[in-house]
Amino acid sequence: YEIDPQGYVRIAGAFSGEDRITLTFNMAPQIVQADERVVENKGKIAVERGPLLYCAEWPDNAGAVLNLLVDTAQGFETRSSELFGGTYILEGRAREARKTLSGDVELSDPRPLTLIPYHLWNNRGPGEMSVWLPSEEASVAPTPAPTIAYRSKISASVETRALPALKDQQWPEHASDRKAIYMHWWPRKATEEWVQFDFENPEIVSEVSLYWFDDGPQGGCRIPASWELQYREGEEWKPVTALTPYSVTKDTRDMVAFEPVKTDALRLLIRLQEDYATGIYEVEIH
Repeated sequence: YEIDPQGYVRIAGAFSGEDRITLTFNMAPQIVQADERVVENKGKIAVERGPLLYCAEWPDNAGAVLNLLVDTAQGFETRSSELFGGTYILEGRAREARKTLSGDVELSDPRPLTLIPYHLWNNRGPGEMSVWLPSEEASVAPTPAPTIAYRSKISASVETRALPALKDQQWPEHASDRKAIYMHWWPRKATEEWVQFDFENPEIVSEVSLYWFDDGPQGGCRIPASWELQYREGEEWKPVTALTPYSVTKDTRDMVAFEPVKTDALRLLIRLQEDYATGIYEVEIH
């Protein structure tokens, strides 16, 4: 046989019906890294076994994988399993990263990590999956801290599965940062929309900050015309008494301080611009 310049193996000869061609691959798990120019994968690794790429999926890893920091020193072991009718999985170790209310990141003790062949993912319902796994603490996405916003139930004037983005504690680098998750009202325009946070228990709150999604000049979302806050008292919604202006700015956080209120829910009322929709990356409540 010979290998041509494109990397293909060419086998020539006279073959009969009894001839066989056997390919032998090294099936030991291999840790690989992306080219250093792929900024998104900095501090992360992927795992291959022979010609197969593997991934971490939520059902095998306590319901979440994006918060896992892989222990590459332990390596990975191959094990046969009954998953998907019988396949080989990889087992390693990882630590869970969690944010604290003080803003620090805590790491758990190492726990089992299971990887499955990448082509078999998304067969067990919606949830987290990752191919590029953080191996450095700076690259991991910690489980959010148990803030008021994070513990709240969020609803909005539009039906969308993106609402959890508002409390994932991942702030964008700029107003059109596609690496950060956001929710939006496109294609609505010139309407009054809302986002509501229902608290687990009544809370005393006095400050809200947020970050707008604005994909101008090409896209259809801009910062809104205005916004305001209301709190729920019994069955009635009342405006907060603002102590600072309701600023509306691009590429930075907007924050409003108000006289403290004890309530079980806050609502953001948002007036869209005449010709544009808007969106929100993150909301923080204190």
